[in-house]
Amino acid sequence: MSRLTYSTALIVAAFSGLTVNAAEESATGFDAINRARVEYDDNIRESTADKEDSFKIIEELELMYNINTEATLLGLRYMPSFVWFENRDEDDTDFHHQFDASLQQSLSESLSFSLKDIFRRAELPELIEGTGVVRENNDYNYNSINAALDMDLSPSLTLKGEGRHIFLSYDDDAVADSSDYDQVVGGLSLISSLDARSILAGEATYDSTDYEDGVRSYASTQIGMSLERQLSVTSFLNVRGGYEFRTFDEDGIDDANSPYVSGGLAFNASPETKLNLGVGYYLAQTPTSAFASQEKTVFSVGVDQALSADLSLNVAASYALGAYDSDYATSAAGPDTDLDAEDKVLRVGARLAYTVNPANTVEVGWQYVDYDTDLSGTEVSAGESLGLRDYERNRISLGWKTRL
Repeated sequence: MSRLTYSTALIVAAFSGLTVNAAEESATGFDAINRARVEYDDNIRESTADKEDSFKIIEELELMYNINTEATLLGLRYMPSFVWFENRDEDDTDFHHQFDASLQQSLSESLSFSLKDIFRRAELPELIEGTGVVRENNDYNYNSINAALDMDLSPSLTLKGEGRHIFLSYDDDAVADSSDYDQVVGGLSLISSLDARSILAGEATYDSTDYEDGVRSYASTQIGMSLERQLSVTSFLNVRGGYEFRTFDEDGIDDANSPYVSGGLAFNASPETKLNLGVGYYLAQTPTSAFASQEKTVFSVGVDQALSADLSLNVAASYALGAYDSDYATSAAGPDTDLDAEDKVLRVGARLAYTVNPANTVEVGWQYVDYDTDLSGTEVSAGESLGLRDYERNRISLGWKTRL
């Protein structure tokens, strides 16, 4: 693989506490982890009023297989999960499936290829990957496949070509008609190693997203730059910015031309404490067919704290503000639609983990979501609800993780 991109990934992983890929972090072989937990959910239907709570039993099995050789890094992961609800009358069980595959292959001293696929099959989803928020009470399939080719032009310069295809497909025909989409993205990056601690890149990306009903379909071009910089032995900074030109298929919607920017800081305050900060502003897909686009601002913070050799604490929070505009209202917007609406999503979570021994860990978790939208209860032009509503939700869990 490219020397520049591989070294960057390792730096990010070291400072942010995130893994690179299953293939990069594990030796060749099979691994399995089982997670069983009991959870209390105070709002299982994400309702504004008349909340229904329930205890849940959740069983997750994570199966992994890795091949790690001098030229090849291959990682496969399959995670089925079963959820039983103590209080959900119409259906007291859910089944979810996750499959991830990643391949990094060195083709020569200067050429490498990578492929990554993410598949999700879920029931009654709350969120999926990407900027699209899914709040439909309906089963869906989601898949994202990404391929990249890296060519080292010199010891300090790499050319990268990348392509991605994403699809979201609902089982219910009525939901699928307005919310199913296909997305194809292609881009080129020129990556330069400025010195031993800095990497600068210029990038150009084209995105074509087609919705089933065509109402939110668009095409966009992004041109920008990114910088990754190791500030010190204990801190790492990454910033990205540029400009996006977005046009929509439906007549009457203005073009959405806007800057985009994001940044992240990973900081090891001490050997026991890791801090992550993030901020971003960009054009995003919307959770409603009434608008073709929204301007999203996101803030995030995370702290990993080793309280002792066997006890660790993770706390994370994010706040996302999605702003709608009348310029991007579609034909699906009804007469009572607030054309200058906002979505506000606050997410907070904490996890306390106690390592009993190398194979067993006890975990206590808490997750909180506060979703506040000006479009709560709004109807589209056809008289049907947008499906958006205000809600608060708490989940508290006690679990046992075992490496088999």
